[in-house]
Amino acid sequence: MMSQNSKKELLAAIQPRYRKATRSEKKQILDEFVFITGYHRKRTVRNLNQSVQKRYPKKPGPQRIFKGEVVVVLEKNWEICGRICS
Repeated sequence: MMSQNSKKELLAAIQPRYRKATRSEKKQILDEFVFITGYHRKRTVRNLNQSVQKRYPKKPGPQRIFKGEVVVVLEKNWEICGRICS
């Protein structure tokens, strides 16, 4: 059984070849990839067609960081409310 990292490396190596291939060549590439990884065929098609970019990019803007007295007040409010949120 292959590790997840090995499957990702194989996917990255096959993607460019798959995108340039004809319909009959794509069928052969899919058959090989499904046999090697054990993925379902439909999942393999989706993975090979998706872009190489990250799926969830970071949200734009500054990150909120609370310091000092603000943290103390927030912790008191959190205790009073019964720790309803994390």
